[in-house]
Amino acid sequence: SVDAATLKKKRVVLTTKLDRIVSFDRTTGVLDAEPGVTIGDLACLFAGARGGEAGGGWFPGVVPGTRFVTLGGAVAADIHGKNHHRDGSFSSCVDSITLRLPSGESLECSRTERRGLFGATVGGMGLTGMIERVRMRMRPVSSSWIRT
Repeated sequence: SVDAATLKKKRVVLTTKLDRIVSFDRTTGVLDAEPGVTIGDLACLFAGARGGEAGGGWFPGVVPGTRFVTLGGAVAADIHGKNHHRDGSFSSCVDSITLRLPSGESLECSRTERRGLFGATVGGMGLTGMIERVRMRMRPVSSSWIRT
């Protein structure tokens, strides 16, 4: 079958090896990471690690039903989670992205800088170029457990 990630006789760029955390501010929760970092990676690394607060940590503001989604994929599909009605889609916690255009040029895009390109890329399924970096705000959590 043919879908957005398996185009017949076309090239697909696999970004799963681009999985570095570039920086993380434990005070503000701002994360800068490559597109291959997964939601599961973030949960493992940050859910129980907020600067000295026992049991507290950081978690993405919007998460899907699987831990295998990459940050690049989350932006490209503008995923949603169980809290969509309250917090919106994944783009609501994304501050900016670095986008590699088909020409090879890399551009910084956000809601204020190149906002048209930002809007076309978020939820655009990779049609504008390749996401090289994602800068997003993580949410403080008091525990890695969920109370229902």
